[in-house]
Amino acid sequence: MENLLLLLTVFAVGFVLIGLSFLVGIVFGWFANEYFNPISSHATGHPEMYDENGNYITEELIAVRFEEEDDEDDEED
Repeated sequence: MENLLLLLTVFAVGFVLIGLSFLVGIVFGWFANEYFNPISSHATGHPEMYDENGNYITEELIAVRFEEEDDEDDEED
């Protein structure tokens, strides 16, 4: 009977500690998000996205992607 009481006590204390840790993590995360979110929203973009005066380029930009060619066509047996 004493072993059962000890087991239930250990589980109850563990459950309470896990619950409190979860709540502390939520509260800490909430306040950290409120602190760091305004800082990260002022992040600058890539330098190539701005003109000489530092204004954001609003015109359409061209993107080029180079693909690797297969060498199988070049080989003749």
